[in-house]
Amino acid sequence: MRSALRMARQSRGVHLLFASLIAACLMVPGIPVGATGGTGISSSAEDDLQEFALSLVNCTRAGGWVRSNGTCDERPSRKYRSTSRKPLKLSERISEKVAETLAVRCVKKGACSHTLGPGYKARFRSIGVRSYVGEALGYGWWGNARTTIISSFRRMQAEKINGNWNRWHWRYIKEPDFTRV
Repeated sequence: MRSALRMARQSRGVHLLFASLIAACLMVPGIPVGATGGTGISSSAEDDLQEFALSLVNCTRAGGWVRSNGTCDERPSRKYRSTSRKPLKLSERISEKVAETLAVRCVKKGACSHTLGPGYKARFRSIGVRSYVGEALGYGWWGNARTTIISSFRRMQAEKINGNWNRWHWRYIKEPDFTRV
């Protein structure tokens, strides 16, 4: 699937795709195609970025707050503090069969949306996941891949304070019933 995503990125000349399906699955961005002549990112680098993104989710789930440099403030001020939740585990199956499939579709359409193709519940049912699921997509381009992950995640995290998008991203990050990402 990663090769399909790379080909889709190259064929459309996309400048960024970051789709994190918080509490369900996770996808990380590649480098803009023009930056290095290809996607500029190896499978091992993608794996490292997925682990980094998961660490941000789990920082917040543990009651911490992700700082602008990507470190975890484990004892944030009262304004940012939240209830602790169990850490999520990365599911390669969900990542490859749900997140990356959606990411390829988003690249081909040149848009990032929950409604490209079947709805998110149908995407999970297609691989046999019938339990309660949630989806939060983040996208943008704020420099390198790591910075983009931090910025996109912090926008979702900030929903605790500012209430944007009815706080769905924040709710999915903190959902106590979720176990995999």
